[in-house]
Amino acid sequence: MDTANFEKLEQKINTLLRLCESMEAEKKTLKERLKEKESEIEELKRGLARFEEEKGLVRGKVEGLLTRLDGLIQNA
Repeated sequence: MDTANFEKLEQKINTLLRLCESMEAEKKTLKERLKEKESEIEELKRGLARFEEEKGLVRGKVEGLLTRLDGLIQNA
């Protein structure tokens, strides 16, 4: 191999190394974003569970009120 071929090889290797560094940085960024999104999902799941619990309580209260109204209507 002559000097020109070594220079071409060196340039290709340098290009590959820069590409690898860039991909590593992108991988790190994507991992961080994934962690943030997973955290958001867990927060949304907890919020949904609270909402479902509140919905059950409200449903129970409404059913109780409707039962009382039915009783009042039947006694009237």
